[in-house]
Amino acid sequence: MKGGGIIYQLMTGLGIGLVVFATLYSFIKIIANKINTTKIHPLIKTTFSFKTTNALAVLVFGGVWWWQNSFVPAIFATIIIVYLPSQITYMRTKRLQNHIKEQLSLAVNIFADNFTVTKNIPRSIEAVGKSVANPVGGLFRKTYTELTFGMPLSKAADLLAKRMGVPYAYVFSGLLLKAQVQGNVVAPLFWELSSKISNEQEEENFQRSQVSSTRLTNTVILFVPIPFFLALYCKFPDLASTFIVSSGGRILFSLWLISVIAYVFLDRLVVDI
Repeated sequence: MKGGGIIYQLMTGLGIGLVVFATLYSFIKIIANKINTTKIHPLIKTTFSFKTTNALAVLVFGGVWWWQNSFVPAIFATIIIVYLPSQITYMRTKRLQNHIKEQLSLAVNIFADNFTVTKNIPRSIEAVGKSVANPVGGLFRKTYTELTFGMPLSKAADLLAKRMGVPYAYVFSGLLLKAQVQGNVVAPLFWELSSKISNEQEEENFQRSQVSSTRLTNTVILFVPIPFFLALYCKFPDLASTFIVSSGGRILFSLWLISVIAYVFLDRLVVDI
């Protein structure tokens, strides 16, 4: 009976473990498919693969469950780990897009100046590539190379817009095709586009400066509990260890994880101005 009881306990534990693992894996896939929908910019290389994120999420889930002996905080911690790569990619994409928009206004202006004089689209694109720094300058240089090797302007302009990955790039691409047909008549539209991009970028920079201090303050407040707990643990290790595994400690830890999740989601709304 005793041996049978041990075998029964092992089989029960194994069965529960398999069910939990399958449930957790399905949960991670559902969450990842829902929130990892950020369109990655062509110039950005992904840091985390889907398999790496899944493996890390499983490790975090098991570690938090073992530490807290509770399913709820483990789930919240897993959500953070699954969402983190998407948020990092999103922030990098937004930063790059803002930088491209800042450079695109200058690029369009330089193109318009050169096209008015030369009436030559490839030469005007080459002038932008020589005058504007990367990444936009490098993209224009690549487009000029493609044109010199015989690529049609329609395809080269479309590829340029996709590589820049901002809406105004597609407007510029359309103007290039019009300039090929209508010539110098389209030049004022390039200057108008440059002015519009510049004005919008100034407005976005102003809005971003208004919220940056608030975001910094909220971030500091959100992560203050970490050094506080570490200081408490160093000063009173027994008290801290007892508190964190108590019902009150689990609730506070879960609420802190929820606040991290809420902050990240809300921060995306603030960044996407």
